[in-house]
Amino acid sequence: MSKELANYLKSKVGLNRLLIKLKDKYISLGRYSGTVELEKITPQEAEDLSNFLGRTIKPNTKIKISYREIEKKLQQTKYREYSWKEVFHNYFNETLITKKQEQFLKQESEITFFKKLIDKNKKNKYIDKLKIGLKEGSSIYPNLKQRFYKDSQELENTINNILLLLENIPVEPQNLAVYASITGNPHFLDFNTSTSHLFCKILCFILDKEEPKETFQKIELLSEINIYTDALSNYVITYGLCGSLLIENFYNNHQSLNLNLENLLNIEQVDTQQKRVYIFENPSMLMALKDLEEAIIITSGIPNLAVYRLLDKLVASHNTLYYNGDFDPEGLLIAEILKKRYPELILFDYTKEDYVAIRSKEYIKSSRLKKLSKVNSQELSELKNCLLRERYSAYQEKNIIKIREYMKTNRK
Repeated sequence: MSKELANYLKSKVGLNRLLIKLKDKYISLGRYSGTVELEKITPQEAEDLSNFLGRTIKPNTKIKISYREIEKKLQQTKYREYSWKEVFHNYFNETLITKKQEQFLKQESEITFFKKLIDKNKKNKYIDKLKIGLKEGSSIYPNLKQRFYKDSQELENTINNILLLLENIPVEPQNLAVYASITGNPHFLDFNTSTSHLFCKILCFILDKEEPKETFQKIELLSEINIYTDALSNYVITYGLCGSLLIENFYNNHQSLNLNLENLLNIEQVDTQQKRVYIFENPSMLMALKDLEEAIIITSGIPNLAVYRLLDKLVASHNTLYYNGDFDPEGLLIAEILKKRYPELILFDYTKEDYVAIRSKEYIKSSRLKKLSKVNSQELSELKNCLLRERYSAYQEKNIIKIREYMKTNRK
C-alpha cells in the first residue's frame, strides 16, 4: 500500500510541493505531525490538492495543510494501510534522516574519530594531556570540533603531525623550518597557516599558557621549546654592557653592539658596571647619550625576542631597568609591554608634563590611536588620556636635555 500510495502521489504533479514541505517538517520535528503552508497555489496544484484533500482550493491563494488532515482523508481510501516512512522512501528514493538523528550520527562519528586518533597515538607522551582537550569544555575543543566537521581527514593528518613535533621538541635551539620538516613539510609551522595556529593552540593547552595574540608573542612561545624563526635578523642595539667575553671588547672600546638572538643564546650572563640600563625606543638616542657612558638598549620599535632575552639576562644580574619612549601610541604600547613583563621597570621623564612641554604639530590618526586600547597600566593612564584628547605626538629627542639631566642625577 505504501509503495502504491507513493506512486499515486508521484503521478500528481500538483502534490509535489506539498510532499517536499511534509518531508522538511518531518526532518525538522523528527515525527510525522505538524502543519505546512503553501503560498501562491498554481492552477495545477489547486486541482490536484482539491481532489486529494476533498476540499476546494483556489489558485493564487495561501493554504495550510496538516499531517492530521491528510491522514484522515487517507483512512477513507484503499491506502489506509500505509506507512509514512515507506511512502517517503518510495516517493523520494531515499531514507530520510531527521535533524535529531543527524546530530546523533555526527556525535557518534566525532567520538569514534577522536577515539581512533588517541588509540593510534597512545604511546605519545602528550596524548593524556590531549585527551583532556578533546572533551567538551576545554579551551581547544571548539576549534578541534569545527575542524573535524570541515575536514576530518585533514584534521587527523594535522594532529598526527603536531603530536610528532611535540614528541621531538629539541634540546638545543633549532630553526622553525628545520623543526617543521619533521612532518615532511618545512612550511607546516609558517605563521600564516592553519596548521601553525592549531600547533600553537595545542602547545599552549599542554603548557597551560595563554594563546598568543600577536606575532611577537607567538615567537616568544616557540622560543620556550627552543624553536626560533630567525636568530640572525632578530637583534637588539646595545651599548655599555659587560659580563661576557663576547661583549667585553666592545665595552672596553666604547663601541655599540648589535646582539642577535643567536649571540644571546650563547651568552650565559650579561651585566652592567652601574647595575642599571636605560631603554629607549629610537637609535638616535644612543648617539645623543653615548658620552654619558651608561648602559643603553634600543628597542627600535616594539620589542622583539632578542630584546626580551637580553633584558631577562640583565634582570637576572640584578640590574634596574629604566624606559623612556616617544609620546605616541607606539611609544606607550612599548612602555605597557615592558612594564607588564618587568613590573620593577622605572618610567622616567615620561609624564603628562613632559608631553605637554615637547608636543609637536604632528596629528595622530584615529587608526593609530586605536592601539592605545591595549595600554591599561595605571601608571600610563594619565598620559594615555592626554594623548586621546590632544591627538598630537611628541618625540623623545625633543626631551634630550631633561633626559640627560636625569641620567646624570641618577648616578648619585
